[in-house]
Amino acid sequence: MRIFIAFLLLILTGCNNHTYRYFEFESKEIHILNGEVSARLNGDFVLVKDGKIKETHKGNPYELIIYFDTKSPSTKAENIEAISLTSSEGTVVIKADKGTFETEPTSSKSNLSHFSIKGITTKHIPHVLRFKLHVRNQNGSSHKDVEINLVPKYKEERSNDFIDKLMSV
Repeated sequence: MRIFIAFLLLILTGCNNHTYRYFEFESKEIHILNGEVSARLNGDFVLVKDGKIKETHKGNPYELIIYFDTKSPSTKAENIEAISLTSSEGTVVIKADKGTFETEPTSSKSNLSHFSIKGITTKHIPHVLRFKLHVRNQNGSSHKDVEINLVPKYKEERSNDFIDKLMSV
């Protein structure tokens, strides 16, 4: 009887009435200046099709977040200069002179610093991020030119909103 009711619900509500498409980017961590640098392009969720069949994209507009993680409590990312994000087609998506990192101690033995730029619209193709990172530690300050490749990653999921609502009760 339970199987019949579940089958009837699926027929009445449709098997997949909401599609989620994730247009994301991956990057590798780079070990420099006594820490690890990484970058992410985080997309927003946008409902692109509403009605009986819904579709949501995670992508444009993006927020660029650059992280500097260190296991040394005396090491902190101070600022960033000459920031540029360029697509594989040669389009300059971002060009900024400088910015300041926000630093949060994650424990008594480490710090996590981050810098972000919001409202970026770009194609879902490979990009190269370049910038100059300035770091301060107990010995003074130093800087390093950084280049990070952002590789597109695509994922698709389907769900049934009716069943999701039932399961969340």
